[in-house]
Amino acid sequence: MTERSVLIIEAGRDSMQVLASRIQRLGYRVVRAKTLDQAYEAVQAPRFGIQAAIIPPDLPVLDLGDALGELRRVARSDSLRFLVAGTRPTREQRHTLANAGVDYPLFEPVDAHTLRFQLNRALAPPVLRARQSARVPIAWPIDVLLGRRRKETRAYSVSPSGIYLATPKPAMRRTLVRVALPIPGCAVKVAGKVVTTNVPGNLMKRNLPLGMGVMFTGLDDQTELALAIFVEERMRNLDL
Repeated sequence: MTERSVLIIEAGRDSMQVLASRIQRLGYRVVRAKTLDQAYEAVQAPRFGIQAAIIPPDLPVLDLGDALGELRRVARSDSLRFLVAGTRPTREQRHTLANAGVDYPLFEPVDAHTLRFQLNRALAPPVLRARQSARVPIAWPIDVLLGRRRKETRAYSVSPSGIYLATPKPAMRRTLVRVALPIPGCAVKVAGKVVTTNVPGNLMKRNLPLGMGVMFTGLDDQTELALAIFVEERMRNLDL
């Protein structure tokens, strides 16, 4: 599998050392540039294969849109995506970043699941980005009931139709489970079926934590609506 490379442009006031280390621990390759000139060289280099770049909110350029546009123009990738990391700026500043071509925010505090999810959005092919729009990252502790056994997991993402649970020992595919969902204002237990697993081996998906995907079955209308509302509201915080 091709290594997933992320460029970090460290030209702002605040250090991105901690962010770089966190991204590396998630399994991504990090390429660091101290200046825009170094960034131009990195996005053109075949050995890096840069598909996503992270900038600070205070990148020192006269025109941010022109600077990002030039990086996209010279990049080897035809779909270079930009993320912005750091302290959450004002609404006006976020609007400016979006108009300049920044795609996704990584504003602090950002948990590991949200960090991975946003990087995956930036690195995904266009056809998969549309599919991801129905899912959002979460970090809920989740109890899974398998018959009379209880399994402690942590959610990675949720959609109105299912949930992905991070656990080093997922249940087998087609296992029937019950999942306790701490939806704000609507904590419920729902039935589901394990439809995918991610375990160490040749077929392991490196863009996901070890775990299992559960498809909900027999959701009542109230729970389905509560999930849809939660996903929509959460998604707003994942965009500029």
